[in-house]
Amino acid sequence: MSLLVKINHFRAVESAEIKLDGISVLSGINGSGKSTIANQTYNLLSSAIRYEDIVNNNTWTKYIYPLAQALFIASNNLTGLIDRSTLTKLTKELYPYFIGTESSDLERLHTAIKILKQVLESIGYISPPAKEQNKITRFRKIFESIIGNNANSLELPQIAIEIENYLNQIERDAIRAKADRKAGLFQEFWKNSFGEGNGINPELFNVYEDSVPILNTEDDNVAIPNTVKNIFYIDSPMALGENQSYRAHWNFLNNSLKRKKSISGFDFTGGANLGLLSGNSSWEKKDNYEQFVYHRPDGKSFNLLECATGLKSFSILQMLYTAGVLDGKSLLILDEPEAHLHPQWVVEYARLVIRLHKIIGVKFLIASHSPDFIRAIKHVSEYEFGEDVQDKVCFYLAESSTPDSYLYRFKKYDLNISPIFKMFNKSLEKIDIYSGIDDEDGDA
Repeated sequence: MSLLVKINHFRAVESAEIKLDGISVLSGINGSGKSTIANQTYNLLSSAIRYEDIVNNNTWTKYIYPLAQALFIASNNLTGLIDRSTLTKLTKELYPYFIGTESSDLERLHTAIKILKQVLESIGYISPPAKEQNKITRFRKIFESIIGNNANSLELPQIAIEIENYLNQIERDAIRAKADRKAGLFQEFWKNSFGEGNGINPELFNVYEDSVPILNTEDDNVAIPNTVKNIFYIDSPMALGENQSYRAHWNFLNNSLKRKKSISGFDFTGGANLGLLSGNSSWEKKDNYEQFVYHRPDGKSFNLLECATGLKSFSILQMLYTAGVLDGKSLLILDEPEAHLHPQWVVEYARLVIRLHKIIGVKFLIASHSPDFIRAIKHVSEYEFGEDVQDKVCFYLAESSTPDSYLYRFKKYDLNISPIFKMFNKSLEKIDIYSGIDDEDGDA
C-alpha cells in the first residue's frame, strides 16, 4: 500500500502529486509551497490517525465543560442549604472540570453527580417566601439549558438523575462519533484549528491510500490510514522541551519523546568517531524533577535544552527511536532540517535519515533548499540502496507556472537533481555580481 498527496490550486501550489512510501524531498524557492505541503500533510494525516482526539475535544468543548460549569455554579448556590463539609466535598470534585484541567476522566464527574443527588435528597421542602427558596429557584434555572424546562417542575433529586442521564448520553454519542468518523466533524475541527473557511476542500488538498481518499466528503467519512500509524512534524529543533506550546505538533512530539521503552540496537553513530554525535540523549525523571539530558562520549552529562541546536536535531531522532515510536508505519515530516546544522553534520543527518528508512522502514517527507543536504541524500542513498535506490528516494522541484506567477508546480525528478542545482546556481550568479565589484577594487 502507498500514500499519495494530491494538490490542485491550493495556496501557492498549483499542482503536486507527492508519494509517501520512501524518502521524498521537496525543493524550491521560499514561498513556493514546500512548508504548505509539509504541514498540511501532517495536519490531515495526524487528524485522521487521531480522530478520537477530535471527538474528545468536541465533546469536552460543547458538552462536558458547559455541564461542569453549571454543576459547579449550581453547587455553590447551595451554600446555607447543606452543611459546609458536604458542599466542600462536592465542589472539590467539580473544580478541576470547572477550570478546564480535567477532560478525560469522567468518573469524577459521575461521582460528583451522585454526591449532588444525595445532597438534594437531604434538602427538605422549603416553603416560600423564605430566602432559601430563591436559591432553589436559581439552582433550577441554571440547568434549564441542559435538561430543559423540566428543571422547573422536577423534584430536586430527579434533577440530578436527569443530569446523570444527560452525561451518559454524551458518552454514548461520543462512542458513536468515534465509530462513524464523519467528515463533517473533521471539517469543523479543521475550520476552527486552521482557519480554513468551511474546512479543507478535499478536491484541492487530500491524501490518498491506494487511490482511496483519506478525507471523503461525498461519503461523509474520514478513512483510517493503514500505511501510517505514527506521524511527526519536526519544523525546528527548538521544539524540544516545549510540551505546553500553542503548536500542537510540538506538544505531541515532546510527549512521545518521554515514553520509556528504551529500545536499542540501531547504530546512530555508524561506528565512526563523530565527536558530539557519538553521544546519546534521553529523558530522565527523578521525583518531581524531569529534563532532557545529553550524555557526552567522555561520560559527562548536560541539560540538552542548553546544548547546541544542531545536537538537538540529532537527539530528537534518536529519542524517537529509543522511545519505541518509530517503525515501518511511521512518517517523519522534516521542514528544513539542515537549517541548524554544520555542513559536516548535514551529511551525517542525511545518512541517519537514510539508515532509518533502510533498517526500520521509517518514511520521510522532507522540505529543503540546501544543496549540501540534497546532494547528501542522493549520494548516500545510492551507496546504501544500490540498484533499489530508484524505489526508495525521489526529489520534487517547485517550478513557477510563468515568469511572473506566484503559483508553482511540483515536478518529480527521481534521482535527477541537476534541475534542482540549476535553481541553486542562481544564487551563485548573484554572488558573482558582487565578486566582480571586489575585483575592480582589487580586494578579490
